[in-house]
Amino acid sequence: MKARTVLINKMRGLLSEYRTVLPQGVTKLRNGLLATLEQEQGKLTALSREIFRQLCEEWPALEDRLAHYNEKLEAIFKRIWSVNVS
Repeated sequence: MKARTVLINKMRGLLSEYRTVLPQGVTKLRNGLLATLEQEQGKLTALSREIFRQLCEEWPALEDRLAHYNEKLEAIFKRIWSVNVS
């Protein structure tokens, strides 16, 4: 969870250097990021566009890892719960 927050804050901070504000919240950011990057492309340098491309590529991998860990934690919880209830 922390890695995703760090990644999102990096994106928001870098875009703020170009006077572009992204909404807070994972869902709002996810829904608006690509449109915002497309809209603001004229303000961005080639290097910043490359950095955003890389950050956008990292995001799905982090989401997948979070989902995987959540599934594992839920399975552990269910096992513990079933043992304690029995």
